Amino acid sequence: MPCTIRVRAFPFWLPASCSDSDSDSDPDSDSDSNFDSLSLPLPLPRDARLPSFGEGSPSPRLVPASSLRVMIAADDNETADDPPPIFGAARRVAGLVLLFGDGRPHCRVVARESSSGAHDGHPASSGDADDALGVLGPHRRPLRVGSGKPIELGRDPRCTLAVPFDNAVSRRHAQLTFDFAAKTVNVRDVGSNNGTFINEQRIDSATISFAPGGAPASASGSASGSGPTVLRVGGTVFVFEPDVGRLDGYADLVDPASQAILGPAMARVWAAAASAAYDGRSLFVHGETGTGKELVADIFHKRGPRANGPWLPINCARLERERAEVELFGAVRGAYTGAERDRVGAFEQANGGTLFLDEIAELSLDVQSKLLRVLEERRVTPVGSHKARDVDVALVCATHADLDALVREGKFRRDLLMRLVQRQVRLPPLRERLEEIPFFVDRFVKQHGAHGQTPSGRLVAACLLRGWPGNIRELGIAIDQAALASRDQHGGLVEAQWEEPSATALAPAQPAPSAVPPPMSALDARDDKVAAALVETGGSVPEAARLLGLSVSAVYAALARRRSRS
Repeated sequence: MPCTIRVRAFPFWLPASCSDSDSDSDPDSDSDSNFDSLSLPLPLPRDARLPSFGEGSPSPRLVPASSLRVMIAADDNETADDPPPIFGAARRVAGLVLLFGDGRPHCRVVARESSSGAHDGHPASSGDADDALGVLGPHRRPLRVGSGKPIELGRDPRCTLAVPFDNAVSRRHAQLTFDFAAKTVNVRDVGSNNGTFINEQRIDSATISFAPGGAPASASGSASGSGPTVLRVGGTVFVFEPDVGRLDGYADLVDPASQAILGPAMARVWAAAASAAYDGRSLFVHGETGTGKELVADIFHKRGPRANGPWLPINCARLERERAEVELFGAVRGAYTGAERDRVGAFEQANGGTLFLDEIAELSLDVQSKLLRVLEERRVTPVGSHKARDVDVALVCATHADLDALVREGKFRRDLLMRLVQRQVRLPPLRERLEEIPFFVDRFVKQHGAHGQTPSGRLVAACLLRGWPGNIRELGIAIDQAALASRDQHGGLVEAQWEEPSATALAPAQPAPSAVPPPMSALDARDDKVAAALVETGGSVPEAARLLGLSVSAVYAALARRRSRS
C-alpha cells in the first residue's frame, strides 16, 4: 500500500519520476508544484533525484538524496518511531571511516567495499588522479576497495590514503588489506616512528573480524576485545564500519539551523518527533540518562502548532512527593497549610504551549491517576477546588526507567502508560552513535577548554572506546576535567585523564599490609561507598546515584576526590 508522506517545514524525499518536474530539469530550479501531502509506494529507489522542501519554502527543489538530512514518513497506522522503510533493503557495504583528523571531527567514508569486488585504488567517481590522494579536501571521494589488495596509509601523497596534514604520521605508516568475504581486515605497521594503534593497543600486525551487528567480534595478533574497532595513526582516528551506507550524506553532523549534532540515528529521532508534533498532542520519549531527551521535547514543541505558546520543562524527580500534585495541577487558597493565595500549576502555566515532564516514573500513583484524567478530559482541577478549568497543552513525557516493569510491580498505572505511548520515540545511547562522539568532544573542548586548546587523537580514540553509561552528560563532565588538567601541558592538546573503568579500578582502595591506615573521614567513607556502588552497578553512574540516594553530580565529585587521593 502507498504511504502518505506529510511535509511541514522539513525536507522530504520523493523520486523525480513521481513529481511534476522533469527529471532532467535543473536541480537548482524551483518547481511550481506545491505538495502538502503525497501518496506514493515505498520503498523508493536509492539513486533517485529527490525534490526537497526547504525551511519555509512552499516549492521543492530537485537535489541528490545524499544531501538530505531528515525526512518525515509516517503512515496513519504506523507509530512515529517505527515508520515504513524509505529505501529498499541494500547490501551492507563495509569500509573505513575517518572520524578525527587535522584537529577536527569528521564523519567521512574514505574507503568502501567495491560492489564488483574489483580494486582500482581510485575514488568512486572518475576525475583527476589527484582526487585519489588524501583523505581530506573538498573533492575527496571514497576509495573503492577489493579483497586482498593492500591499501597504503601514510603522510606521503603517493600513498593510497594520504594524511599529509598529520606530522605524527610516517611517510609510509601502515598497510590495510580487506577480506570482505571473511569480513576481516589485516592492519600491519610498516616501520612507522610513532606506531599504529588498534583500540589504543600498539600493534605490529592484527586481523580484525567484524560481527554482523556492527562491532568487531575479535582481533588476532596484538589487539583484542569487543566493541568498536578504532584505528589511530598519529593524531588521526579511523573506525572500521560494517555498514558505511548508513553514513552517506553525513560528512558534517552539525545541523546548520539548530547547531545540534545529528548522526543518522538522531536524525530519525528528530524526524519522528517533528511528525508527532504535527499530528498529535503528546509524545513519549524513552532513553538513558544524558541522551538528550529535553532536546527532543524542544523539537516537538518548536515543530508543532503550539510553537508560539509557552514551553515549560519540569523534572519530576526533583518534585517533593507531597508537593507534586500542587506543582502540576495548582491549588486554591486554603487548600493546605500555608496556602495563602491561589497557585497556578504547570498545566495552566503551559496552556497553549507544551509541557515536558521528565522522569515521569517518579510520580506517585495518586498523581498518575490525576494526570490520566487531565489527558483524557483536557481539563485540570486545582487542589482544594471542585471547579475544572480547560487547558490546551501538548504533553511530552520522558523516562529512562522500564515502565513495563514498573507496571508489573504495581508502581505505574497501566492505563496511563497505554495513553502515553501512543506516539513514542527511543533515544539511542551514545555508545550506539559513535560517529557523534568526536563532534561532542570538539564542542566540549571549545566550551570548557582554555583558548587554543584542541582535542588530541588519543583523547578522541579513548572516548570512542568508553561505554559512557551517563551518555552525553557524562562525556561533557569528563572532557571538562580533561581540559582543566591539560592546561599548560601537551602543547595545547587535551588528553584523556581517565583509565577505562573496571571492577578493580572502582573498588575501594585497600591499604598496603604493612601500612597503618590513616583516619577515615565521613567524606572518605562516602566516597568508598560510591566506588562500591559503581562496582555493583557495572560502572553506571546514574544507577549508583539512585542506589545511594545521591545526585549524579555527587557521584562524579566522589570519583574526582578518589582520583586526587590516589
